[in-house]
Amino acid sequence: MRILRTILSLFSYAYHFLLGLFMLGIGAVALLGGSHNLQVDMLPWTGSTLTYSLLLLAFVALLSVWLAASGKVRILLPLWALLAFGVLFWGYILLPRSFWTPQQFYQAMAIVLGALLALIGGVMQFRKKPGRS
Repeated sequence: MRILRTILSLFSYAYHFLLGLFMLGIGAVALLGGSHNLQVDMLPWTGSTLTYSLLLLAFVALLSVWLAASGKVRILLPLWALLAFGVLFWGYILLPRSFWTPQQFYQAMAIVLGALLALIGGVMQFRKKPGRS
């Protein structure tokens, strides 16, 4: 069980680190390009508010991964993972979608499943470790 917990924790760190870098890249390109015309239907913002929100969310993701990996504030990663999974589940599963190709559907399901596994990995780091009292 310890190996599974370690694998899921590492997956959680990697998933949310890459998600944070992805949001940082998109937000930075929109900010540096000067045209705030991003469209992310699963987020409630538009225009420049969306750009700055993506940058803020990227900062929160990267900070939570860094603090959890360093052992300083471990609770931030599961909280961030829950938020990320909730937004991805809502955006890909609950919002009505049309004109999906099978490839787009499988990609969306892989992203949501990855977020679920990363959430489980973030939560599993709080289980009591055997041999410690």
